[in-house]
Amino acid sequence: MEGSLRRTPAQRRSRARVERLVEAAEAEFSEVGYDSASTRSIAARAETSIGSLYQFFPHKRALLDAVAARHLAGLDQVTAAASGAASHSAAGPAGTPAAGTPGTPEESGPPDPPGPLAAPDTASAAVGARLRTVHGAVIEGVIDYTAAHPGVRPLLCPVFPSLDLTEIAASMQAAIAQRVERAFAGAGVAPDRCAPAAEVYVRILAALLWHAVDAEGTRHPAPCRELRAVLGAYVEALLPASE
Repeated sequence: MEGSLRRTPAQRRSRARVERLVEAAEAEFSEVGYDSASTRSIAARAETSIGSLYQFFPHKRALLDAVAARHLAGLDQVTAAASGAASHSAAGPAGTPAAGTPGTPEESGPPDPPGPLAAPDTASAAVGARLRTVHGAVIEGVIDYTAAHPGVRPLLCPVFPSLDLTEIAASMQAAIAQRVERAFAGAGVAPDRCAPAAEVYVRILAALLWHAVDAEGTRHPAPCRELRAVLGAYVEALLPASE
């Protein structure tokens, strides 16, 4: 948020005022749309003067940047949790190698026979398990986040985009895709596919999320189910051929 501020608030009361302004801006953008919102209406919603708003934010776009930064920080936690879930899946609950990894016997049966022919299958199975874990954590985390913070919807995929909203959506999608790319890489997706796959994954997610969660934060079961199905099928296509 600091990059969008005219000056950084030093006192607690000033910081609280900035938070109120950002919250008011998000509510205003969600209710009337970014183009129809004005700095004056945002200041009124925040119960502060227009002069106080301009002390911290030079224009409406700076408020939009601050709202986007707040949501990007929240979505960072989602993608970080997804990467962590994949690591946990790979290591197992006690920090030991997960069942099915090369050289580790399955608890439910004898170990795989040694030899080079067994390794590719067990390795691809491990990639599949980690990738499905990443996918599950990302998609459920993003749906949960959007239901709790529906103001993120027009920032990720604006329906009536202005130039400012188009730039914000592109920036947010690119930032999220970078984090998903790292999670895909950690899961073992082929290096040459990580970046393009993450970009496609995030674009599909952003586009369909609009229908899965509405402006009130209500989840709609059928679109949520279809969103999971579409991205689940895409993730399966990223798995190694032997998987």
